[in-house]
Amino acid sequence: MGYVGWIVFAPLLVAVIWFVWYIWNSSATLDARIASGDDSLLYSNSFNISEVIRAPYGSKIDLVKTVIPQNQIAMMPMQLADGRVLMVPVKVVSGHASMQGNQPTPIHRTQ
Repeated sequence: MGYVGWIVFAPLLVAVIWFVWYIWNSSATLDARIASGDDSLLYSNSFNISEVIRAPYGSKIDLVKTVIPQNQIAMMPMQLADGRVLMVPVKVVSGHASMQGNQPTPIHRTQ
């Protein structure tokens, strides 16, 4: 009867030891990721964030879609011949920047 008990007890003991190690390792890994400021925790399906500790009371994280309104003016870098970089205003059409500036076309008058 003693051998049958060990045959049943040994796998159960191994399963309990593995389960305790798994929980401890998951906790230690999570603590390390939080300490390093891993941003992927915010968007992970494995975790449900209900509170952010280092934020004012009542703060929460909301996912916000970035929407670019049509016909908006944006800035685009342009390198000049002497190597300087100049930010040039461009008109955003359908979410893409066009090469048209927001300044009216100059009219050259001859007298």
